[in-house]
Amino acid sequence: MKLHNLLLAASATMLFTVAAHADTTINITGSSAFRSAVVTAIKSTMTSVTKIAYTGTSETSANQQLYVGSFPGISGVTTIRTSWNGSVEGVRAFAGIDTVSFIPASAPAGGSYSTSSLEVGTPNFAFSDVFQDSTGVSNPVFDDTYVGIVSFTWVANEGATFTNITTQVANQILASGVIQKNFFTGNAADATSKVYLTGRYNGSGTRATALAEAGYPLFANVRQYIVETTGANGTITGLRLWPNTTQGSISTGTNDATTGNGGYTSGSGIRDVIGCTMAETVNLKKADGTAASPASISGNSVSVVSYLGIGDQTHVNAGGSVALRYNGVPYSIANVQNGFYTFWGVQHLFATFSELSSDQVTFYNAMTGYKDTNGRGAIAKALDSLGDSAPGVRLETMNVARGNSDGSLVGPGTYEEPAAL
Repeated sequence: MKLHNLLLAASATMLFTVAAHADTTINITGSSAFRSAVVTAIKSTMTSVTKIAYTGTSETSANQQLYVGSFPGISGVTTIRTSWNGSVEGVRAFAGIDTVSFIPASAPAGGSYSTSSLEVGTPNFAFSDVFQDSTGVSNPVFDDTYVGIVSFTWVANEGATFTNITTQVANQILASGVIQKNFFTGNAADATSKVYLTGRYNGSGTRATALAEAGYPLFANVRQYIVETTGANGTITGLRLWPNTTQGSISTGTNDATTGNGGYTSGSGIRDVIGCTMAETVNLKKADGTAASPASISGNSVSVVSYLGIGDQTHVNAGGSVALRYNGVPYSIANVQNGFYTFWGVQHLFATFSELSSDQVTFYNAMTGYKDTNGRGAIAKALDSLGDSAPGVRLETMNVARGNSDGSLVGPGTYEEPAAL
């Protein structure tokens, strides 16, 4: 009997030891607009990083990333995987409605990991630019932590000669996809020139915020164009109405059943095309790829606008793209903090607290509520360290606040940083 008890005790000890040193995997999905802050927070918090892998050619702007190493407070090897598929789509994946794919832990270190080799995984956390009720997912209701302010801007292609967009003009171009340039300039001589819209797909929180700010129905269809170029920072050679699901697709975009309602899957897709100049002649195409009428337009008579997270826009600004004033107000951290510039939202971190393991709680606390000697979590510190290239600002620096999911401003108002679980 005593021997039996000793064996049970020894087995329990072995199981505890294995569990205590079990490796941990954390899967993150959601907002591409806020990814630079999250990635910076992850890397600065890990005590060692033994492997980094990512899709595409740039780690910081990749849609999928893999970090393997050690994390303070977590025993064994910690694997953190990201898949930035957009705020709305991230919430859908977190709810189990759609699937989301990650880089396998066994992937080799380095960039350009093939997207065809990604594996489906279950997300533990989802970042979102919008409230849950703005995603179309009402059940289950997730635990919602505010982790920062995420800022956006309307932007025009390199060489565009206008510098401002109003709420009314944004609303109109979202509906029609192309409008006269004089709406942007106020100059009657520009009435024969055209401005086309390109943008994100309907799984994007950036798109949802742009629609809400413009007073456009949140779940209504828009009309957007694929921008055909010679490559990133090259020239724009064609504009094609975004095809529906039966009319072909592009690798960086997602089609919709409604013609024109598709868009780029990530802000990086827009970033690559908005930094381009117009070719001497730009081809115009229908959604099916055939020539429109007219079939072409002079490059001097056409421009392209879109909406981007500030974190993405700063990457293309050096290439000559034009960050537009919003209702006459330029983007700046101070203008956001004081409510003069209103194209911003609250960054949410969705989780189901009751389903988090102790190691996942440790990660959550480090990112959001783990108070160090500076009194800030890792995400807040990342927003500080990124400076003007940060995708947003710290919560407690705001002098105004959003009232609720309808996006209305209430001020003066403040946000507090989250506390640890």
